[in-house]
Amino acid sequence: SYRSLSGDFYTHVHDLPPQLGSCARNGHGNACEAHIDGLNGSDAWSLPLPDVDPFEPLPCGQGMQAARLEAAEALLRNRTAVTAFALRALAL
Repeated sequence: SYRSLSGDFYTHVHDLPPQLGSCARNGHGNACEAHIDGLNGSDAWSLPLPDVDPFEPLPCGQGMQAARLEAAEALLRNRTAVTAFALRALAL
């Protein structure tokens, strides 16, 4: 499906410019980069988080409740891997 192929915003902001080689920053992405990195003034990482993210909107037709349900289902479906990832510092 498309969702599994689409990149995340961190990759688009930080990893793609060096990979593409001849592309150069033009300043139009500064607001997005500040938002992703949580830089001062971006209010991206201020609690409580807003329901709507201007840089990563919900898919068309998907409401907030459906997005929360999808996230909960994904977490439960991958609970074994998520638990192992969360406990990796304990070296269990």
